[in-house]
Amino acid sequence: MTRVEKQILRASIKAVAHHNPHAWWELKRQIYDGGYQPYYPMQGDFQFDAERAVKLLTANSKEKLLEEWRKTNPGTSVTSFEDLVSHYAAVIIEEVVERANVAAYRTTNW
Repeated sequence: MTRVEKQILRASIKAVAHHNPHAWWELKRQIYDGGYQPYYPMQGDFQFDAERAVKLLTANSKEKLLEEWRKTNPGTSVTSFEDLVSHYAAVIIEEVVERANVAAYRTTNW
């Protein structure tokens, strides 16, 4: 994720991560108990919120994300707004999992 993408998505990532405290807690628990996994079952609980967060971005933010995507992926073309939503929803979930990973190993009171 580029600096521009991080700047635009920062608030969305935080909102998605902490929208459902139970899902956040369970994701941390899965990470702590299972170690590194390519996919954690609880990360699916963040999918809807991540897609909604991308859709709720301002038009200006969406345009900046589209520009950034085109800069970083010159060989690919965006065919629809849904491509943008699905790509950045996955980016948001990836960042939520990364933050949960850090938080899991800082949690002392399980």
